[in-house]
Amino acid sequence: NLSNVVGGKIYDIDDYSPELQDIVHSGDLLSHLDKRIKSAKKILKAQRDVGIPIKHTVKLMDGVVTSVDNILSGRLEQNLSKTKKEIISQLKEELAKKFREDTIKELISYAIGCMMGRYSLDEPGLIYAHTGNVDFDPSRYKTFPADEDGIVPVMDQDWFDDDATNRFVEFLKVAWSEDTLEENLKFVADSLGPKQNESPIDTIRRYISTKFFKDHLKMYKKRPIYWLFTSGKHKAFECLVYLHRYNEATLSRMRSAYVTPLQGKLNARIEYLKGEVEAAQTTSARRKLEKELEKLKRKQQELKEFDELLRHFADQRIKLDLDDGVKVNYGKFGKLLAEVKAVTGRG
Repeated sequence: NLSNVVGGKIYDIDDYSPELQDIVHSGDLLSHLDKRIKSAKKILKAQRDVGIPIKHTVKLMDGVVTSVDNILSGRLEQNLSKTKKEIISQLKEELAKKFREDTIKELISYAIGCMMGRYSLDEPGLIYAHTGNVDFDPSRYKTFPADEDGIVPVMDQDWFDDDATNRFVEFLKVAWSEDTLEENLKFVADSLGPKQNESPIDTIRRYISTKFFKDHLKMYKKRPIYWLFTSGKHKAFECLVYLHRYNEATLSRMRSAYVTPLQGKLNARIEYLKGEVEAAQTTSARRKLEKELEKLKRKQQELKEFDELLRHFADQRIKLDLDDGVKVNYGKFGKLLAEVKAVTGRG
């Protein structure tokens, strides 16, 4: 299970996915963690030998520089009674926790790559990175099927069977075992920092729907390969699209397969809640239902406006020219995409 086999750091997936894939297949993530921790320990021993300044950064490995300021700044002054040995021990624990968190995020990124068809559990390395979904071969993804259209919803609620959270659960089942699924889900969630009384699935869903794209943007230095289409601040609808599988029909497919059905689901849920509000027996129960109802109404309006904008762009049948680069192509979709200014430099 994952609790026995996880460790490492965030890698550039293009360079390291074969390594991660080997680890997934072999189940040898434990030795991977040990290797990374031993490397960190050597650095920390060198620090201990020469003394630890409050302001210091350490080159941990592979050219990745991690600041130790957030761990040590102020702490030495606040804990003068602590020995260096105690501080070193605490730092080791925090580094190990950070390695575990980063590796789980890398695993989720790799799993989403498998959903998109960029990678496959059946073959090593990069599988599909052409353009326009041309010559995409579904038969290369037998163990864990790639998404049919390269559109993967990243919803904060469970509206679609094939959204990223549900498919990640499926990924864990086939990459490891269904027998250890619950244990592995808990380990993943614990690594991501669960909220109090939050289920493992909800923790994973919260990370994927609110933080994954930010991490992806950072990993690819603001030139993402998975693009986040979003309805807006209320997150009525959001999905990732793999740029290499995007084609002229993608936006129309997004509307017909996801946005239009979601409008029906929201409408039905709103009508149901109206009845529940009227039937509520207590003031607290009524207020809770009314709060959810108002939230869904805001999403309903946002989704309606998004659908109109999406239809406008879908009718244009926009083409991508990958030779122009991500920055130029990302700017072709107006307000349909998240973080447009960060990627294109324009608001």
